[in-house]
Amino acid sequence: MRSKFLPESFPKQLELILRIFTSGRRSCRRGLAGIFTLGALATYIMISVTLRLNPQRTLPFEEDGPDTDADDAPVQRWYLTNASMQHVSPVQQDEVWHLWPKMQPNSDRIENQLLYRPKKKPTRIKLILSTERGLERPGHGRSCFVKKKCLVNHCKITYDWTKSAEADAILFKNNAPSEIHYGSTRPPDQVWILSLLESPHHTSEFSRLYGRINWTATYRLDSELVTPYGKWVVYDPKVLAKPQALDYGGRKAGKKKVAWFVSNCQTANKRLEYARELAEYIEVDIYGSCGSLKCPKKGKCGGKLLREEYKFYLSFENSNCKDYITEKLWFALENDALPVVMGPLRTDYEFVAPHKSFIHVQDFASPKDLADYLLRLDANDTEYNQYFQWKGTGCSTPTT
Repeated sequence: MRSKFLPESFPKQLELILRIFTSGRRSCRRGLAGIFTLGALATYIMISVTLRLNPQRTLPFEEDGPDTDADDAPVQRWYLTNASMQHVSPVQQDEVWHLWPKMQPNSDRIENQLLYRPKKKPTRIKLILSTERGLERPGHGRSCFVKKKCLVNHCKITYDWTKSAEADAILFKNNAPSEIHYGSTRPPDQVWILSLLESPHHTSEFSRLYGRINWTATYRLDSELVTPYGKWVVYDPKVLAKPQALDYGGRKAGKKKVAWFVSNCQTANKRLEYARELAEYIEVDIYGSCGSLKCPKKGKCGGKLLREEYKFYLSFENSNCKDYITEKLWFALENDALPVVMGPLRTDYEFVAPHKSFIHVQDFASPKDLADYLLRLDANDTEYNQYFQWKGTGCSTPTT
């Protein structure tokens, strides 16, 4: 029976998402086995079994971790590393509408999912079969949920395809095993999840899964499990900026201006052509196979070079797709450089990035206009430093 929390248009939404993500050419290599994916996935599987699937199979509890508490006591935002984070109330079972994309269309719902805690203690362990390969696997069994202190930890992970018939859910991580073919059928009490992190331009074809996917786990906000490359979480929504003791502009005075570390030279959004035109009006050092400079240490351009030498970094995505914001943004922010972004709309960046922490190319009529603004900031440390007042107001939590 369909859950009352699922919208009537649910299959059509998934069909549209699947069409979008099967238009590309190659699979991404990045993993999605981070804190958000595990915690949110455990929550969704628990809700699915309770409200939608109601399978009859049972799996005995294991003794490799504590049971989930099931009470109304406040819980800490366990997925953040800052110990001073305030405690919040858990999302209880009668509030699961907060977890679905149709009910929260302008939210990623990540924290709602991670703070969900069922009122009743689950009666059995839920089995998740993942197709993830190699070193990107988060671990086996139930221990990965317990180790990350997920509020919902009555799940276990396996990578053994022979257990596919008994699994409560199958997580297709960037690939569909050869065992899945066009004639394969999905058991009615099993959830199939397609997990992708690359844009449609760089995603493999998944037609063998067409019409059988229940949920998606991607960077898109309309996915059931939203798994972005990073998420900025503020400590206090009322405090978005703080005075800084460090003079970020002054300590790089007289040094280099714009850096870009890049190896993919052929992209749909013509980012290399834009960068080359920008370089006609301001110094732009391009490292890697698309530029004339080589990375100084074993072919790798690390954060130290950016942190010590450059004021700006071109955080240019390879595709201008909705919600597609990768580690390029976070690399600049973590290394005290002001990111100049190209990718989705400014509003998409404002949703995930710290307050006033980036410059978007869409705000300028031409590369020359952008260069003029960067030169103005380079000459005015006070104005430049305003882009770093977000520091200390929250923390970035990676999801990969």
